[in-house]
Amino acid sequence: MKKYRALVLFPLLFLAAGCGTAGRYPLVNPSLKNLVRTPLPPARLKVEELVRRQIGSGAAGHISVYFQSLATGYWFGINEQEKFIPASLLKGYLLVMFLKAAETDPGLLHKQVELKDYSWLFANNTAPLPQIKPDQELVFGRSYTVEHLLGHMIAESDNNAAYNLQMNFLPGGLARVLHDYGIEMPDKEVPFVTVNNYMMLLLSLYNASYLSLGMSQKALAYLADSHFRSGLVAGVPPGVKIAHKFGERLLSTSDGQLMQLHDCGVVYHKKTPYLLGIMTRGSDLKALEKVITDISALVYAEVDASAK
Repeated sequence: MKKYRALVLFPLLFLAAGCGTAGRYPLVNPSLKNLVRTPLPPARLKVEELVRRQIGSGAAGHISVYFQSLATGYWFGINEQEKFIPASLLKGYLLVMFLKAAETDPGLLHKQVELKDYSWLFANNTAPLPQIKPDQELVFGRSYTVEHLLGHMIAESDNNAAYNLQMNFLPGGLARVLHDYGIEMPDKEVPFVTVNNYMMLLLSLYNASYLSLGMSQKALAYLADSHFRSGLVAGVPPGVKIAHKFGERLLSTSDGQLMQLHDCGVVYHKKTPYLLGIMTRGSDLKALEKVITDISALVYAEVDASAK
């Protein structure tokens, strides 16, 4: 708990003193002395009711939600301690791992990597097959910089970019970063990350409390460049910036196929930016996308009405 408190409080003290960097780092928390208080949005009961309706209709079997106003600190969670398989959400931690290392080794981001096919690492062809595929594929045998692979890994949620980064650099680094955020990496694919966990990652980027200001800005810029336009993004008006990461995993169970879809991000509402994370389980990917979009739309409408 002390570690989490330090992650949040240190940058608040720093920024409250006034560092004159808000213009250089527009995606990072602005100086708190210029913060205007806004009313608390009465969204919780409405979101709970929407979640009940969505589960009752069969659109999802389980839904977890975490909301936090970055202007007031007001937050609420719905089933926020339920554990999920993070799937591609882990790429957010992998991004942070490389940017943390680049703070002391700036040349790391410019190193070249020859892209290789690491599917052989998975026994019996069990490499996760994404249901939401990249718009553009990287080419095996071609060399890319670490920075390019990081950007592609986040924007396109590309598994091959992630595999090559993990295999070539910083062995054991991902487990260490997860540990810093209070998460223990399991030795097999089981649910182990909550929506509450992932919000701590995004909050630390917004407050620049784990990475430097420059690297926090870079991480959020990568996340804001995500090409996934369903989920959270589809629930807000065009032009509203969202720094976010989605994750999806299709699993075979004794009851048939089970889909998990998650989307977590910082929503840059022009007056009241906020965190919103939604993790879901169900049988149909498109239905889960709509579940996330509907919750995102309701939360944005509540925040927007409160800000006005």
